[in-house]
Amino acid sequence: MTNTSESTEYIPYPRAMARLKDRLGATPAELAAWVTFGAAQGCGGLTAYKQASISVSPSVLDFDYMDIGGFDYLRPLMGAWFLAKDVDEFEPQDRFIEYPRLLEHWSDSEWLEDVEAYVEACVHEDRLHEIHPVSGRSQLSEPDFEYERPPRETTLLFVEDVKDIERADGLGVVIAETAAGRKQRIEEMLREEMKARGTYGAQARLARILDIKEPTLSGILKREPKFKP
Repeated sequence: MTNTSESTEYIPYPRAMARLKDRLGATPAELAAWVTFGAAQGCGGLTAYKQASISVSPSVLDFDYMDIGGFDYLRPLMGAWFLAKDVDEFEPQDRFIEYPRLLEHWSDSEWLEDVEAYVEACVHEDRLHEIHPVSGRSQLSEPDFEYERPPRETTLLFVEDVKDIERADGLGVVIAETAAGRKQRIEEMLREEMKARGTYGAQARLARILDIKEPTLSGILKREPKFKP
């Protein structure tokens, strides 16, 4: 069910997830993290709603109101609804990777004999930060917390931290970049180039920096997101 007004068209979780995966390469766990942050100005997330199919003014889904010990953030999403406009226009402020996927990714580095120990070290050194959609933190960063914390296997890590560590420590592996992520990164580089050396010729200079042809750069910057119906 959707409302007649385009600005208030609600779409169910499966359709929202399909669009976000197609455009951003998002995962269900990553969507849960964005829902945790919310869509308020400066938060960089998305708002999820409950019972939008039967209510004119659906309530907001908030993981904070889950029962104590209820750390499953995917189950509540199954019945969530989203504003189609929010989903189609969403540009994430932060990207996240699940703990098990990070272990798998970093296991490709020939320099890490014990990936779990390395991740723990990065977390304890405050170089790698986690976000659990329900509790904020997990047993990864707070194993001895006075209240129960969810298993580390259910937490997410900030992709920007992962990239910084890979560059600084020379792991020999690079986390995959989506098309949308590449466009966002290049747009940021172009803004910095224009700020530093002026608008005129900025795109040509950036193309040389990136070692790509200027028409290719123009195509990346003009690329529009495509959505599944």
